[in-house]
Amino acid sequence: MKGAARAVISCLILSVSVYTRDDAAAQSTELLWEPGQGPAAGAPCTSVSGMRSPVTEIQPGEYSLTLVIGSGRPVGEPTTGRMILRSTSPEDRSPRTGERAVPPMGAETPLYGAAVLDWKAATAPVSLSEPVPPNSLDPVYPGVLVWLDSRRTLILIGTLSNIRNGNTWEDGAGIALDVIDQSAGRLRGDWNRWGIIGFSSGGSGYFCLDPV
Repeated sequence: MKGAARAVISCLILSVSVYTRDDAAAQSTELLWEPGQGPAAGAPCTSVSGMRSPVTEIQPGEYSLTLVIGSGRPVGEPTTGRMILRSTSPEDRSPRTGERAVPPMGAETPLYGAAVLDWKAATAPVSLSEPVPPNSLDPVYPGVLVWLDSRRTLILIGTLSNIRNGNTWEDGAGIALDVIDQSAGRLRGDWNRWGIIGFSSGGSGYFCLDPV
């Protein structure tokens, strides 16, 4: 069984944009991954809507991401992919533009990262193009950003709100994962559209995020 698990994981070839703070040169590689080849979540993903509980610190690392369609068609269909989360730093700088990360007002953004998933199969309105494709590990233009405020914990994927250069954006494509429950490292909650694009199309539902 362990050998089989290693074989499945080997199907995932992580493509990252690496910025080394001790080296002004950015080194880029690509993430090549076929949706459906990543490891599935260890337990069935179930809804926790209406069961909000305290969420403690989310840890950096690799996660298996499952989106389950709760509206649209086909309802209840899960799609599994992968997410990487890294700690943010005041020294974060874009390897593409050279911009330094600017902390947002009224919120904390402790983690950034990237995600790969068959977004179309999940009916999620996520764009694969610039400026914030979901698989971007640029710390100023990250595909994924963990957003904490006084009311909730959000994981933003492929949204203009992910941009950390000091500008404020609230439209565009992308989705938000609203973290409702945290248990034994597993994060669960609801996902929905974010911004203008997707309000008239695209689905919503619930999610599970499992450390791997």
